[in-house]
Amino acid sequence: MLRHVEHALLQSADETLLELAESRLSCFWSDVMPAIQARWALIAAAAEVLLQADRVAKTLMSGSMLCGTRWPENCATCSKMTST
Repeated sequence: MLRHVEHALLQSADETLLELAESRLSCFWSDVMPAIQARWALIAAAAEVLLQADRVAKTLMSGSMLCGTRWPENCATCSKMTST
């Protein structure tokens, strides 16, 4: 199961894979063998990073900033953040 989830994450990050990894953190073998729990924790953390990276990429591809303007220099808040 570990290898399956790892391989699936290499193909595409998915919320269901993150949920699966998090659910495996408290399963029998994770409780009995700390190395397995650590590996599931690593997989869950990697899934979170990959999902966040996907969100950032989509935002950048859309060309809009979080504040709703297209360019940071059009927004006083973004301009302050980029000038420091």
